[in-house]
This record gives sequence, structure tokens and C-alpha cells, in this order.
Amino acid sequence: MNIKLCLFVITALIFSNLSAQKFKYGKVTADLLKLTKCEIDSQAHAMVTYKSGKSEVLYFESDGFNLVHNFKKQIKIFNNDVKGIGDIEIFFYSPKSGSGKVKLRAFKGKTYNLTDGKIIETKVNDDNIFETQFNNYTKRVTVAMPNLQNNCVFEYEYELISDYYSNINDWEIQEIFPVLYNEFNIQTPEYYKYQINIVGGVVPLKDNQNKSGRTINYKVTYDNGLAGRKSEYETFNIPYDERTVIFENILPYKIEPFCANPNDVGGKISHQLVSIQWPNKPVKIITTNYESFNKELLESVSFGKK
Repeated sequence: MNIKLCLFVITALIFSNLSAQKFKYGKVTADLLKLTKCEIDSQAHAMVTYKSGKSEVLYFESDGFNLVHNFKKQIKIFNNDVKGIGDIEIFFYSPKSGSGKVKLRAFKGKTYNLTDGKIIETKVNDDNIFETQFNNYTKRVTVAMPNLQNNCVFEYEYELISDYYSNINDWEIQEIFPVLYNEFNIQTPEYYKYQINIVGGVVPLKDNQNKSGRTINYKVTYDNGLAGRKSEYETFNIPYDERTVIFENILPYKIEPFCANPNDVGGKISHQLVSIQWPNKPVKIITTNYESFNKELLESVSFGKK
């Protein structure tokens, strides 16, 4: 009996080590900097050692419900000669004609090199960050990471706050380089129904769905007769749907010849707001049907009215 128990424990430890997260954001070691190839793809010019995202629909007294997205990523470079290997591009929904607000803030980045046995850090400064309107609907932020060398590591993080909670960006599971650890967490009010799909054939190591709750203070203004209008704060408890998906050891996708859009090739998690229904209120359908979609295309300046 004891022998069987020992064998079970040893087996469990082996499998836990195989699937354990090996590298962590913000903790770059000399061992990581000394690596000269990727364990799961020896031909890779780089590998993503850590990637995490967290998207939450949160209530703010001044702005109502907003989408708050936090992103972190760590990349190990083996061959710095590859063109654009340290160039970062961040795309987010921000239409020219829209009245909504989108803010990219708290961007931080560092490059790590091993020099004479010491870890040297080089921070990203404002001169490395550029923001442009990519098209009528999307903004692009580009960042050039500093002091890139063979076998260096760079990592970056940022927070994005947007009024457009109906437009949650797709979460990329696969990339052009192997990904050792990829985690995505989404938290939305139960009254906001999102269709969430994992596409591309990549199977998650973990896919946990839970219920949680948030308390918000909501300002209510009403007519108080001769005393005029009066405002009071009421407290609401809002149930939340939460989902955490984790992937490990993901091989890169391959771009086939004549591929129109390489971004559509790899595995990803897509999100679509289907409907909103608050308690004792009618359902508000958000999803577009084919007739509305066709009309929208025909009226679009970039499509139908060209």
C-alpha cells in the first residue's frame, strides 16, 4: 500500500513539473538570459516565456461601465538580427467619429542583458512610444524596445481603459514564436451576455469558470419637490461571470503563401457582446443580424460608399 502511494506521489510530481509555469513576469534570472534555444522549438528566433491578460467590465461613478484591460508579456530573444523582432504594436478600438474615450496608460517596459555576469536593465522611455490613428476605427501604439542583443529578454505591460465595453479585443493564443505560458482572465457583469469562443484548435490546459460579485455605489438624482432636485448614493451588489483560460507550450503558427491576413491564422479567444438585461428591464439585443450588417456595409465610407 505504501509503495503504491509513493508511486502515485512521484507520478503526480512529475506531471506537475511538466506543466508548471517555468518563468514569471518581472523575475528575469541569469539562467533565463543564458538560454540559447527554445526547448519546444529549437529553430525559434525567440520565444514568449510569459503572457497574461485580464479584461474587466467595471463601474466608475464618473463614466459608468468601462472596459479595463491589463496586459503583461515577457519575450526571450535568441537571434536579434531578425527584422522587427523587438518592435511592439498595440491595436485598440477607437473610432474617429465616436464620442467614447479610450486611454492607454501605465505603459512600462524593460530590456534585460547579461554583461560580465551582471543583469543590466534598460527601461523604455517616452521617446520610444508612438500613437497614431491606424484607420477609421482603430488606433495603433508602436514601441521600439531599447538595447536589444542576442539572448536578451524584454518585457512590457500596460493598462487600457475604454468606453467601448462591447468591443473586447481578440486574445491571441498562438504567435509567430512559441509561447510557453499564456493566461487570459475575463470578468463581466452577469447582465452582460458575451459569446466567448476559443478558435484555432488549441486546447487549454485549464479552463475555469466561476461566479463572483462586486459592490458599486450608484448616484441617483430625483425631484424633491420644493427643495429641488436631490442626489443620493445607493449600493448595488452585481453578480459577475469570471473565466480563466491557461495554455502552455504552444507551438507557433505558420503563415501560408497567399495568406491575406496573418492575424486570422493563429488560435485566439474571441468575444462578442450578445445582449444586456438588467433586473426587471427588457432585453437589449446587441448582436447584429445579417440584414443590419449588410446595411451597415453598404453605408460604410470604407466599403459601400467608396
